Amino acid sequence: QRMNRAVFGAISLAFILYAIIGLSGYFTFGHATLDNILVNFTPEFIAKYPGVKTPLLFGRLCMGIALLFCAPLSNWPFRSCLLSVYLRIKNGRQTPSSAATSFEFVAMTTFWQLLILLAAIFVPSVKIPLSIVGSVAGSLIIFIMPSLFYMLQNRPVVSWSNKGPLFMLVLGICIGILCFSLTILKLKKEYF
Repeated sequence: QRMNRAVFGAISLAFILYAIIGLSGYFTFGHATLDNILVNFTPEFIAKYPGVKTPLLFGRLCMGIALLFCAPLSNWPFRSCLLSVYLRIKNGRQTPSSAATSFEFVAMTTFWQLLILLAAIFVPSVKIPLSIVGSVAGSLIIFIMPSLFYMLQNRPVVSWSNKGPLFMLVLGICIGILCFSLTILKLKKEYF
């Protein structure tokens, strides 16, 4: 009961904050609102409205701090997954990432950081990977994974009793393909 209240409170707070920020950006800049609202605050805008300078600086500082602490948090699970795959190929069986040697750990970390650096240099906008991941992960998280989890708990997997989850699975795959295709077409028009 307490956990449900905590989750509901956290999601509600995030929704309210995102709605306030999104609506404020739209009411201020209209159709000219960019993906990153901080980019809309040009030097001309700041000169016209000098009271915005300090809150804008605070917002940029908060964004920098969030990104600073976000990178190590995302680095650990990805490195762990890469090490698990590498060790499975190397050993021929499932091996936890904690079994990696110090050299393998450092080599995987270096490889991952070089991959990030190359992506930062060659990908023209962060919008590209985020939109691709969003289109694929959205259908996976909302449709495909829940239906698969439910079906795997009720044997046999493909049966008349699983018609709802099967429909949701097929719908999720179709939506995922559609969203991914539309994202690729949109990116092709914008960048290529």
